[in-house]
Parts: sequence; structure tokens; C-alpha cells
Amino acid sequence: MSEAPTLLRHSAIYASAAILNRGAGFLLLPLYTQFLEPAEYGILGVIAITSEVFGAVIGVKLGTAMSRLFFDYPDEHERGELVSTAILGFSAIAAVSAIVLAATAAPLAAIILGNPDQGRLLLLGIGGLLLNIIFTLGLQYWTILQRSSVVLVVSTVRSAAYLGFGAWLVAWLRLGVRGALLAILIANALAAIWLITPLLARIGVRFSMSKFRSMLRFGTPLLPGQLAELLVKFSDRYLLVHLASAASTGVFFLAVRVTAILPLAFVSPFNQIYIVRRFEGHARGGGDAEASRLFTYFFAVLVSAALGLSLVAPQLIALIAFRRPEYMGAAAMIPLLALAEVVRSLLLIVELGIFYAKMPRLLTIATLASMLIHIPTTAVMIAKFGGVGAGAATVISTAVRLGFTYRLARGLNGPVPQWRYLFTILCAGVGVFGLAAAADRFLGEALGAIAHVCLAVTFPLLLWLSPAFSTTERAALRHWVATRAGLRRSPPRATT
Repeated sequence: MSEAPTLLRHSAIYASAAILNRGAGFLLLPLYTQFLEPAEYGILGVIAITSEVFGAVIGVKLGTAMSRLFFDYPDEHERGELVSTAILGFSAIAAVSAIVLAATAAPLAAIILGNPDQGRLLLLGIGGLLLNIIFTLGLQYWTILQRSSVVLVVSTVRSAAYLGFGAWLVAWLRLGVRGALLAILIANALAAIWLITPLLARIGVRFSMSKFRSMLRFGTPLLPGQLAELLVKFSDRYLLVHLASAASTGVFFLAVRVTAILPLAFVSPFNQIYIVRRFEGHARGGGDAEASRLFTYFFAVLVSAALGLSLVAPQLIALIAFRRPEYMGAAAMIPLLALAEVVRSLLLIVELGIFYAKMPRLLTIATLASMLIHIPTTAVMIAKFGGVGAGAATVISTAVRLGFTYRLARGLNGPVPQWRYLFTILCAGVGVFGLAAAADRFLGEALGAIAHVCLAVTFPLLLWLSPAFSTTERAALRHWVATRAGLRRSPPRATT
């Protein structure tokens, strides 16, 4: 567990930063469900995913390419030039794209939203996303340097601005969807200026065409795969709008936003430090004996969190939506979306061999395969089951993507997942959720809620005491906790 404390420390800081950076949107959910109708919230959801698709097209995965190529340059001057090139290159592309979008927003809105009058809303949403990508490139530099405290401070300021503008524009001025999009745009603009200006002063304003081409060569093959992944999300909301209703899309989008707490607070923070340390170690050469076991620890935590979220979903939605019946259907979708996030997290370790080999086209193949499964499956499932069907289709396509990625990565030099332990942990979580669902038939609403909370709390404890983890690991964890609490300073006693 020598690397585990380092990962845990950085992951905790990154989790705080992520919650502050993107969690502001989660904190605004009660406000949105109070002042926006489900149909309006559905429009906001469609604009959000459309903006992501647009950002992916012009972003060509520069952030991922920058992270992967950073350690290929041993010289700090070269590394700084790489980062500056990524920021300046994307900023130029974004400026040109914004001009083109301004001229085509109305017809795009007619196609996507069915109303050309909503072109300005679409333009606001995409503009806010482009500014966020510039801001994220700056954050990525500090993430690569493992300066998690800087990421936390910057994210705190950006989120405070977003919360303030969101409350003012939506609740006070009652600007509806336009207010929500304006809040994002203003907050991202201020944050990007505040972060990027001193960063470029630190590393220098430099642009290298050769480095830009290198990033494009690495990132461009990933673009079709990222687009396919975003089109999977887009198809959920697009098909719900056209096969169900905008209100159904709003309910589904609420479930998506609530479930986003899992990647926000667990998957992304862990991956930010996990993958950087893997890339750093791979650049040095040698083995990576801890990679697989560290991922198993993370997976146990994620499954526990996903189970807890699924068990308390009805109470959480009731709290967020002030028990408005129009939104309560989101609770039934959360367990399926949480399961999809758990399955998707396995890609973090399965894809490492592909990244080491610099063969991003393999990721694209797997993602395209899952998209081809997802879209027709989603259409059929939505027609039969509405938003719940969309959640089930997401689980199916995510499992397909994992299977294809695992098959394509076989034989490459990446860590081997501890599949026996991972499968046991996942099955245990699904089994406990099934037990809770069965118990609901015999318990009333109040007793059922209490039982769900008890299961959510005891599951990680029982999992940690199971044979999936050794007594040595449990002793090391107790020692680490005691040391952090100031109760012990001596090394842990060896236990077998």
C-alpha cells in the first residue's frame, strides 16, 4: 500500500476541487427544479450535451494529448511550450468556430431543438463550454504537476462565481434557461481569464507548430471515439424528446445530473492522479506492480458509493425537487445510471495498455462499436419503458464498450486487472441492491428508507472485512488512519 496514501491524498483534494468546480451545478439543482419546468430543464439538458459534442469536435482531445506527451519532454522549457501551444491553439480554433456558429445557430436550433428561435440559447451554451475547455487546459497543467492544492483553490473561486450568478439570474431575475446558460458563460469567462493569464506569464507565450501537430496526431484518432461517446449521450436526450416528451427528457437529465456525483467525486479525482503516476512511471521504464491492486481499492469505494446513491435515490430526488411529482421518476433511473458508471470505470485500467502503446485508434473502434449498439437499443427501450429504458440501454452499451476495449488491449503492455476481486465486489453490490428492493415489498416507506441507509453504511464495512482484502491490508489501513489522527507514530506490526 506504499502508493495508496499518496493516491488517497491527491484524490481527496481533486474530489473537493471537482465538486467545487462542477458540483456547483449539482448545488443549483434544487433551484432549477423549483424555477424551471421539466420541459425547460429538458431543453437545458439537450443544449448541454450539444455543447459537449461541439466542443469535442474542435477540441480534438488536446488536453489528453498534452497529458500523454508532457513526460516525453524532459526539459521544463519544452514542457511549458507544449502547454502554451495547447492553450493558444485551441483558443484560435474556438474563436473561428464561434464566428461560424453565430451565423448558423438558428438553423442548428431548428434541427436539434425543433425551434429556430432558440438559436441564441444554443450559442450561449456552446460559448460557455468553449470557455470551460480553455479553463480546463489550464487546470490540466497543474494536474500533471500533481499540484492538487492549486486546482482546489482555482475551482473554489470558479464555483463561487457560478453559484452566485446562477442564483441571481435564475432565481432573482427569473431568466429561466437563458439565465442558467448565462451563469455558466460568465463564470467560465472570468475563471479562464484569471487562470490562464498568470499561467502563460509563468511558462511563456509560445507556440510550436511541431508540438501542435504532435498533439493533433495523438488526439485526432481519439476524436471519433469521443464523438461517438457524446453521441451516445446525445441520442438519449434526442430520442426522449422525439419518442417521449421534453418533460421526460428533463426527468432523465435530472437523474443524469444526480448520478454525475460518482464520476465527479470518485472516478475523475482518482483518475487524475492515477493516470498521471502511471504515465510518469511508464516514461521511466520498469514495472508497475501496484497499479492493479490500487485500482481494486478504488473500485471497492466506487461500488460502495454507487450502491449508497442508488439506495437513497428516492429520498434524494424528493429533497432536490421539493417532492414535485413531475421529477420523482428520476429515482428509478439512478440505479441503472450508477451501474453504468461503475462498469465505465473499469475502462480506466483496461485502456492503460492502449495509451502506453500510443494506439488511440483502438479506443475509437471500441467506442464506435458501443454506439452502434446503443442507438437502436435506446430507441427500442425508450419506446417501451421511457427514461428507465434509456438507463438500461446505457448499461448495455457501456458493457459492450468495455468488452471490445478489453479484447483490443490484450497483449499490450498494461496492468492486468484483478478480475476475480472486481467481479466479486460488483456482484455483491448488485446483490445487496436486489435484497433492498425485495425488502421494500414487506416494509413500509419509513422502515424501508431506514433499511436502505443501514445497508448503504454497512456494505463497505462488510466488503472490507471480506476475503477480497487481506489482514495485512486491513492493518495497514488502521495504521494509516491512526497516524493521520495523531494516535500512532510507529510502523504497523506485520500481520499475516
